[in-house]
Amino acid sequence: MKKIKILFLTLLVFALLVACGDGEEEKLIRSWQMTNFEVDDTITTEQKELVKTAKFTYNKDYSLNAEIGGNKLSGEWGLSDDGKVLSHTVEGKIDILDITHLSTTELVYEGSRADGKAITFYFKSISNSN
Repeated sequence: MKKIKILFLTLLVFALLVACGDGEEEKLIRSWQMTNFEVDDTITTEQKELVKTAKFTYNKDYSLNAEIGGNKLSGEWGLSDDGKVLSHTVEGKIDILDITHLSTTELVYEGSRADGKAITFYFKSISNSN
């Protein structure tokens, strides 16, 4: 359960809401299904199964809804002016993620786990959002 929480918190964090170009925001504002993640460590079967259920929705009002393994969380998100840094705030935890690819169909971002190990997340778009 601790590993699930670490994964959860890594995925869901936020800094200041910073406006970015409308084009990058519009690409992000939708629902995303996680398809894979890579970490500089061994990945458990339990963590692999979570990938199949993880879903994130970025809304126009900068709210964020997430569901991982049946657990629902909400928070806020922001995007840097250049559209390359995504931030989440959920339950008071802030995380900063570097976007390496963003289109209307694919999202890839990198961050660090609580233990400092790098982690990369891959998503596919499943719907436009509000």
